[in-house]
Amino acid sequence: MHFLGTPDVVHGSRPRIGVLLVNLGTPADPSPRSVRKYLAEFLSDPRVISWGRMLHEAHSFGAFAAGAWWLLIPPGTGISILCLAFLDVGKHLEETADPRLRRART
Repeated sequence: MHFLGTPDVVHGSRPRIGVLLVNLGTPADPSPRSVRKYLAEFLSDPRVISWGRMLHEAHSFGAFAAGAWWLLIPPGTGISILCLAFLDVGKHLEETADPRLRRART
């Protein structure tokens, strides 16, 4: 078996962009001390981007007072849509599992 190499780069072509999702690990054991240590390491990593961190940094930099809506609307909308999706799924599961709600719907 021999190495074929990579194809030559064609100038003017669009670059390929990919997204890499990585599991940062798991706690050593299910004890509270181990889980706390794991969460402290994961949540304190400044490279991890989250909606909560985006809102916190917007608040820290004075986006509320300055009226910088572009720092507030995207994470706030994402959190709102996610909460509404969970509410919708919970309502559907409740209606499916509870026979009294199933009868009332029909």
